[in-house]
Amino acid sequence: MPLPLDVIIEFERTSASPLEYDWEMVLENGYRQFLDSGSTVLDVGGHVGRHAAIFIYGIHCDQIRIFEPLPEQNKFLSSRFSASENVKVFPFALASVNGETEFVINHKSPEESGIKERIYNDPALKELEKTIVPMRRLDDLNLDVQRIDYIKVDAEGGEIDIIKGAKHILKKFKPILSVEYGLSSYTAYGYSRTTLFELFESLDYTLCDLFGNSFDAEQWDNVVDRFYWDYYAVANENLPTFQRKMGTKVFDELERCRFLNPGESDIVIAKDKAQSSKLREIFIRFFHSSLKKSKRFPPT
Repeated sequence: MPLPLDVIIEFERTSASPLEYDWEMVLENGYRQFLDSGSTVLDVGGHVGRHAAIFIYGIHCDQIRIFEPLPEQNKFLSSRFSASENVKVFPFALASVNGETEFVINHKSPEESGIKERIYNDPALKELEKTIVPMRRLDDLNLDVQRIDYIKVDAEGGEIDIIKGAKHILKKFKPILSVEYGLSSYTAYGYSRTTLFELFESLDYTLCDLFGNSFDAEQWDNVVDRFYWDYYAVANENLPTFQRKMGTKVFDELERCRFLNPGESDIVIAKDKAQSSKLREIFIRFFHSSLKKSKRFPPT
């Protein structure tokens, strides 16, 4: 696989802004490579079910557990998926301890709500209300599942505490995780750019970008907070299988994950197909050259 820094340099060279891409679609194209009808998924930060709907109706996963502490969104999710017997919706904010916690709701941008008040992407979209919600460790919940294949974590900076509260699950099931991690949210919890990497390293996990390229410490330091903020975490023993399944498939679909104008809500075909094609050609070149030069493989 290519080094993440090689790829991000080309992103910066060929793209004006990360907002040109629908990263939720890029994420979906990734987990479609390793999930199937036998999979069990935990959707932490379900919001209105953008990904849960894919797990349920698109991939037909066997079991789905959704966690959404925002009262209105939780009620909506419970209603939306009420006909699916393999889906359970929980009202908990996940963390490293059990109890209750203050939760900051941003009414103008609900997807940026969380346990802590973060730096908001658009200060104009800031209408805050504080409420109290139940808080649980993932390890202490009865999820009524026999396996866990994937945990999608979108908690606006709460990712570290959620992972700390799920160490037993990670050790037992070795699921793939996806996490958001960016300066505007993790600093609200007192964490640094290296915290996520160090935590997963201690758990025998490797961080990867959304295309399956793995990070070592130097690569992570060069990439974090630079262009994108979504990452996969994969148990070291499962990394070769994960990377083989990912291959170049996510890059193959990258053109379809580009907005016509930054901020659009619908997926459209790239306005500059030649530019997208060029980016893919660069990725393919890195991918194949990495197979020939062992020095291009990061340590696992």
